[in-house]
Amino acid sequence: MRILIFSLFIGMASVSSTIHAADQSITLNDFELWSTTYATDTIRVFPTGIPVNNSSCSGAGSNPDSYMVKTTLSPAAISRIYATLLSAKMSGKPVVIYTSGCEDNRPAILTVMIK
Repeated sequence: MRILIFSLFIGMASVSSTIHAADQSITLNDFELWSTTYATDTIRVFPTGIPVNNSSCSGAGSNPDSYMVKTTLSPAAISRIYATLLSAKMSGKPVVIYTSGCEDNRPAILTVMIK
């Protein structure tokens, strides 16, 4: 029984690390934060003073003006990311964003951290 539980734990840990693997991490010292309520709620981050690295989201309709929080994350995860970004913005602290893949032809944010 202990071996089975340990195996399940190890399996879950490996899935978790795969889900949150990031293509790149970017430190943003200053940014604009948008939260929209269109057909799909979206959160966009516009960096100030540095270009958006859009190499993984090229093609028709790509727009390297901002980063977007991945909309396929759970609502709770999206809320935590927004709360973290808003806290950093209000306190003037830099954030590190971790991106992987694309959202609406922009790099998709999976995780954020206040520095």
